[in-house]
Amino acid sequence: MPHRQHPPRPLLRRAFATAIKALHELAEQAAVPGRPVVTAVRALSAGGWLPEPTGQARYVAVLAVTAHPPTA
Repeated sequence: MPHRQHPPRPLLRRAFATAIKALHELAEQAAVPGRPVVTAVRALSAGGWLPEPTGQARYVAVLAVTAHPPTA
């Protein structure tokens, strides 16, 4: 089986930061009728490099997302 190159840590961290920022932006948006409403996004951990036991690259953080059902 060929050895796969893992993305460098800074690339994983940047991708993760982009995703977290997008979640935070959802909480800032006005409610849209018929769509769920995200009211809060909170980091429960700072995030960090935590490779899988197999050695596969992984960057992990834990977030809490508060959302409500769609508005009328």
